[in-house]
Amino acid sequence: MFEAIVGAIIGGLLGLFAGAGTELVKSLNERRGRYKSERLPAIPGFWRGGGKDTNVEGDHPLLAFSLALTFTVRGTKVRGTGEIDPAPAPGDKIPMQCEGGFVNDDYMQCFYRSKDRSRKQMGVIVFRLKGESNILVGYYAGLSPTRDAFVVGNVTLTRVASSD
Repeated sequence: MFEAIVGAIIGGLLGLFAGAGTELVKSLNERRGRYKSERLPAIPGFWRGGGKDTNVEGDHPLLAFSLALTFTVRGTKVRGTGEIDPAPAPGDKIPMQCEGGFVNDDYMQCFYRSKDRSRKQMGVIVFRLKGESNILVGYYAGLSPTRDAFVVGNVTLTRVASSD
């Protein structure tokens, strides 16, 4: 009888801690910046779209651009490579790369920079996966080296092809 009571108490505590353990691991993963989102498989592939500045430091002009990125996923890490084509100088494409991951099931955070480090173009973009997981809507904040100013803006990308 005593062993049955002790067994029931231990079983109950293990069940309680197992549930709490799952939440603890999930919380730690979110704080680390990479979260194993169920939506991660929707990211790999070629995405294309555009964006525009909504705020620029100083008296610099707001610019628009087109953007093409190919995302790959390894574990929980998302990597992207592609190029920005600024509207004021079409054809003057700037090779870019980004790296990040989901911070929860709704948002993916990526740090971006130009592939040419001497250019000093860098920032962060937070994406939200929308629609049938084929649209990424994001907001960025970063440094524009050509304008020597901090910029903030938005971008929308649509999946052109997945990488199955």
